[in-house]
Amino acid sequence: MRTSTSPRPSKLDDAFVLSQLASVPDPFPSAYSVNKLTTGSRRPGHWNLALAWWLVGLGLVLGAVLGLWSFGGPLDPPAGLERHDGLPRRLLRLAHIALVALPALNLLYVPWLGRTGWSDRWRHAGAGLLLFGTLALPACLAAAAFWRPALVLTPAPVSSLIAAVFILASGLLVSPRRLP
Repeated sequence: MRTSTSPRPSKLDDAFVLSQLASVPDPFPSAYSVNKLTTGSRRPGHWNLALAWWLVGLGLVLGAVLGLWSFGGPLDPPAGLERHDGLPRRLLRLAHIALVALPALNLLYVPWLGRTGWSDRWRHAGAGLLLFGTLALPACLAAAAFWRPALVLTPAPVSSLIAAVFILASGLLVSPRRLP
C-alpha cells in the first residue's frame, strides 16, 4: 500500500529518465558492457580480451622460470645468463614484465575503445596495433636475449603500441560527451 501522496510518474517520464541515464557512460565498465564490445570475432578488441589473461599467465610462468636461478635460487643460471646485470638477463626480465603489463593495458584499453568517436574501422586499427605490440614486443625482447640482432625489430611493436594509445586518446577527444 502506498503511503506517499505524490502521484507516480507516467511511463513517458520513466522512458525519459531511462534515456537520460543511458546516455551517461559508466566510468567503471561492467562485464556486460565489455561483453557487448566483444560479441563475435569481428568486434574491435575481441582478440585483445581473449588473449590477455593467457599472456599474463605466460608472463607469470616466465617469471617463475627466471626465479629458479635468481637470488640464489635452487638452480644455477644457464650459460650466458650468469651475470645479473648482463644484457641477455635484463632482456628476459623485460620480456617477463611486458608479458604481464601489456595484456593488462589491453584489458583497460578495450572498454574505453567503445567510447571513442571513431568508426569501427579505426577501432579495429587501434585494437590491432595494440595486440600486435602486445604479442611482438615480449617476443622480440626474449629473442634478443639469445640473438642480439633481434633488437632491431623492437621499434615496430613499440611504434604500434604508441600509435594505438594515440588512436584511443584522440578518439576520446573527438567525442568528449562520452567521457565520465
